Order: sequence, then C-alpha cells, then structure tokens
Amino acid sequence: MSHHKVTAGAALAAAFVGLTGGQALAQDATEIDIIVVTADKRETRLVDVPSTVNLIDGDALDAARIDNLDNLTAIVPGLEYGASGGSQQSYPSLRGVSPQVFGDPTVTIFQDGVALGNSIKGGSANFFDLDRVEVLKGPQSTLYGANSLGGAITMVSRAPDLDDFGGYARASFGEYGSRDYQAAVSLPIQEGVFGIRLAGQTTERDGYWNNVFDGTNVGAVENTGFRASALLEPNDSFRSYLVVSTSTTEDECGDCVNGITGFNALNPNASVGTIDGDDLDEFVNQNVIGFFERDLTRITWENSLDFNGVTLTSLTGYSEMTNASYQDYDRGPGNTPTFLGPGVALGISEDFDIFSQEIRLQSNNDGPLRWLVGAYYSQSNTAVGSTFFIDFGLPDPTPIPFPVSPERFENFSLFTQNTWVISDRFELGFGFRYDRAEKESGGGVSTSSEEWLPRLSALYRLDDNSNLYATVSRGYKTGGINPFGFLPGTETYAPEFLWNYEVGYKTVSDDRRLRFEAAVYYTDWTDQQTQRALGIFTYIANAGDTEVLGAEALLSWSPTDRLDLTFAAHYNDSETHNFIDGSSVPIFFGVNPDRSGSSSFLTPDWSLAASANYTHPLGNNLDLRLGGSVRYTGERTIDTSAIFSASAFTMVNASASVGNERVRFEVFADNLFDERYPTAALLFDGLQPFTYLGAPRVAGARIEVNF
Repeated sequence: MSHHKVTAGAALAAAFVGLTGGQALAQDATEIDIIVVTADKRETRLVDVPSTVNLIDGDALDAARIDNLDNLTAIVPGLEYGASGGSQQSYPSLRGVSPQVFGDPTVTIFQDGVALGNSIKGGSANFFDLDRVEVLKGPQSTLYGANSLGGAITMVSRAPDLDDFGGYARASFGEYGSRDYQAAVSLPIQEGVFGIRLAGQTTERDGYWNNVFDGTNVGAVENTGFRASALLEPNDSFRSYLVVSTSTTEDECGDCVNGITGFNALNPNASVGTIDGDDLDEFVNQNVIGFFERDLTRITWENSLDFNGVTLTSLTGYSEMTNASYQDYDRGPGNTPTFLGPGVALGISEDFDIFSQEIRLQSNNDGPLRWLVGAYYSQSNTAVGSTFFIDFGLPDPTPIPFPVSPERFENFSLFTQNTWVISDRFELGFGFRYDRAEKESGGGVSTSSEEWLPRLSALYRLDDNSNLYATVSRGYKTGGINPFGFLPGTETYAPEFLWNYEVGYKTVSDDRRLRFEAAVYYTDWTDQQTQRALGIFTYIANAGDTEVLGAEALLSWSPTDRLDLTFAAHYNDSETHNFIDGSSVPIFFGVNPDRSGSSSFLTPDWSLAASANYTHPLGNNLDLRLGGSVRYTGERTIDTSAIFSASAFTMVNASASVGNERVRFEVFADNLFDERYPTAALLFDGLQPFTYLGAPRVAGARIEVNF
C-alpha cells in the first residue's frame, strides 16, 4: 500500500475510516477506493472478508499519534488493553476473550507476519513507521495458530520505495516533559529492483506521579527503536523482503501502584465492589521504587515466488527479548512482614528467544477454487531467574536467589484455507489447522496438546459492494507449566477452547463516501485457564466456562469533501459459569469464592467511539484541519478474579493543524479533560490491590516535514 501523506489534523477521522475499511482520507473523499487486506494471507477486498477486520492505515496512525496498543484502543471498540507494572506487562483483549495476568495471551501480536514471542511481556513496546495495522476479531487459530483464540493484531511495516527517494522527520513536545522524535527514509539502490528503508524513533517523558514517601517524581519512561528493511524485486515473479528491528524500554518505576483511598488491610472487604477512578490516589507511596528494562530484537525474512499459477512463500522469523526488573513486594511505604522476613524486594531477569518458519503454497488466479496450504514450526526458550532481597535490619538487604526456571516450547502445524466460488453471488470458505504443541521445563515437567482447528464461512454478495456473511471457527490456547506448581496437581494446566459463531453485513457506497458494517457474534469459551494465588506465589488452573454475546457496528460518512464523520459501537455481554476461585484471594477480600455470573477480565458492556474532521483551505497551498474524537468505555472488571470493577469513563482527544503536504504544524491534547481511569488491578491476599491508572491529559505541539 502506498504511503499517501495524511496530515495531523485529519488524524482521528482518518483513523476511524480505517475501522470501517477505508484508507486514511485524502483531501477528496471520492478518491478512496475499496482497500485490500491480508487477513486471509492473500490480498482480499475488505468488503469480501467473511469476518470482522478493523484496518487502520499507517498515515492515520501517524496523524493520530498512535504508537502503541494502549492508544489503539481509542479507535477500535471491542479492543481493550490492561497495562500493569508500568511497561512490564500488557493484556490485549478482544470481544471479552482476555488473558490471565501471568498466563499466555489470548490475542497474538504479529509484526510483518511473524508472531511476537511473548505478547504480554513485549506488547507494550512502541511501534512506528507502519504501513497499517489489521485487528482481526474472533478466533484466528486456523491461519494464525495457537493463542489467537480471541483474535490477532498484525502490524505491517512500511516497505522501501523502489522508485523514489523520500521520507519524513517529525518532533513533538508536550506536558510531563514529553518528547518524541521520529524519522524514516527510503533509498532506491537500483530503481525498480532493490531498495532499503531506515526508520527510527525515540520517546521520553517524565513521571506522571508524585511519590509522597519522599516527595520525588516517579515513572519516567524512555523508548528507542530502530528498523532497517531491504526489498528485492528483480522481476514480476520473485520478491525478497528482510526486516531487522531493535527496541529498548527503560521505565524507572516499573511497578508503581496507585493506591486505593482508605484501603485497610485489616478490613480489606471494605473496598470490595467497585474501584472508581475518583477513589484511586493520583500518587504513589512506596519506600522502594523499582525499575524495568527491556531489550527486543526481531528479524523477519519473507521470500515469495510465483510460478504456474501458484505462489510459494517462505517466512522466517527470529526474535529475542531480555527483561530485567526490581520491585517492592508490598508496594507500600513500610516493610510488610512475610515468611521470608520483615521486608522483601524482588529482582527478576527474563530471557526469551523464538525461531519460527512458515511455508505456504497458494493459488494466485481467479478460478472457482482459491486454495492455500502451509506448514509451520516454531521453537522458543524461556529462562526466568528470581532473587529475593530480604531486609533483616542490616545495612544492605540480603539476596536470596532462586534457581533459574527454563522452559522450552515447540509448536508444529499443518493448515489449509480455501474458498470455493460457487456463483457470482455465493462462495464458501473452509479450512482447518492441525496443531501440536509441547512444553517442557528444566525440572523435567512436560505437557503437550494435539488439536484440530476448523473454520467454515459463507458469503452472499448482494451486489458488487455489499455482502452478507456467516462464520464458524474454533480457537484454542495451549496448556502450560506452573513455575511454582509445588502442590500436587498444580504442576501443569490443560489447554482452553473456544467456538465462535458470527454473522455480519458489509457495504460501501458507489461513490465511496459511505461505509457501514455490522456483526453479531456468540462465543462459547470452555476449560478456561484461571489464575490462582497462594501469597506471593501464583499458578494457573483450568476452571470455569464463559458465554459471550456481542454486536458491533461501524460507520464512516464523508458528506462533503471537507467534512468526515465516523461512529463505532460495540456491545458485549459475557458471563462466567462454574468458576470457583480456589485461591485465598476472595476470602481475604471478603467475597464468595464462587465467581460464577461475573464478566470477563477487561470486558466493558459498551464501548462507543465517534470523531469529526473538518478541512478549510487557507490559500497559498495551506489548509487548516480541525479534528476531535470521543471514546466511551463502560464498566468493566479489571482483575482476573472478577472481584474489582472500574466505573465507565469517557476520553476526548482534539487537534488542530496548519500546513500542506510538505510541512505541517499541529497542536493537540490527548485525554483533553484529564479523565482518571484504572487500567488493571492485581490481587494478592495480605496486600492492598495493585491498581494502575491510565495516562493523564497530555497537551503538546508537533511539527512534521516530508521530503
């Protein structure tokens, strides 16, 4: 997809057009065409994809200053993102299918076709210089593998331009000392044949919170990233694309907690029921301020060859990630006694690496049967080391190291996805994946699974631009090994499964000014992996089933060439059954361990979004662009034990810019009315809830130069 420059003032409306299948808006809305996506691992018109796919063009991402998954939730209803521990962990959730805090993800994140090795640990890393993001809702296990039972988020980097030299540079400055610098350049080495692209970003900001324990400001974060890509297309049949990227994150307060006003550990059930953003302290009070550091390197190499009406594709991926953190055990001003001593801090080092190889063979003609077959293999290794630092009243805490806990994970799959075009109006899709997964710990504990994952769909074409569809698909998440599974029966846990049923409608007007799509879905989620705790030790067990009934609608309308309007709504009704929380957490907080009837983690009943964008010519090749958006997020459970819920909140963003395609100056305000809202909570018996607030208002200015 070409990189048409969309200026900052068009940010929010352009992003919402991505929701409904459009490209970022150019100045003339009638120029918008029906875009193609790669959700089915082949280029397909979005209106012809028999499932819900939200696409956000890279230009819209840039213009709306969306550079991480947390910000992406503002324009993708149904996508929720729970962040905890600063930059340490993030939990993407789609349509109520959410992960456990210390478990495997339910939504897999891909960049340039290759899965991020650990979506929960690495998902908070910034992204930049993207061509587009595709959010695929519902189980994607047939084509995208295990742990995509809730959906998948695919990020596609901007490829080198083989014909023209060009790029951009931008800088922004805002409240809390926010600074963001980004640049990219494409260099055609041999015109039309070979080129490279270099892109980089560095962001930093001061902390949001005051530590009342010593009066210092805490929470400063710095992110840096660099990506180099090379594209070779010597002829119309062969393509080779190599991408190498690195990123680092430094969070000086990697586990700061916004406490609950008036929490009393001697009477914890006084706080049970609702966590309202107004009841969270907008500061921290900790005698130990930890840190978090992450280094991430990724390599993807895709080669494709067209011959005799088919395309052979090889996709190789490798990534490694190193994390280091230091955190206070009680996140409070004192030293809470434990069985280890009167005060405890915890240091953790984590090393991840994953190699993957996928081979696909697929038809590339317009025959009645469009087929794809493939094979996938991956191997990942994880090593986690922990050290407890005990305060025995000596000058320095006493370190007590725990043995390194290694784990190896192997995954092998065979898959196929096919479309049978029965007539000009009707087509059937059918596919399945055979998936085998094996995990083994350094202590000799192992677990394995072997599953068949089918997907069926039907699409009826009302006319060239309108379709009805129905899809049935199965997803699953692999089982695992509990690092602290020292109790009989807790050493391992089994896979969880999900069936999803969806019907929908998509249409776009002939002049491309109006786009609309709607879907209704039902999800049957069984054998859920639920989190349990024994003091500071957590483990995963299979307990509980969940039913989810939901609907969503997306609308984009450009009544004139100057005005763009968008609206999106998502409703979700989730209810858990047969869920007995076997940990001591419910007892400590004074609630019934039977959590049946509760909703899923990070699942609001309603999420609504709307935006408006207006462009006014100023003369002398300049224009004024005004943009604004509003996002409503309903009440939701923010802990995995379904004990605490957060009140609804509304987020408003606004921007105004002046410029042209070469230079643009913008002023903006994210979270304009400084809404306070919690993102996630961790619950442990004996301690106050670890609760985390979202970002406050950040207003600033940005300048961008394109060349």
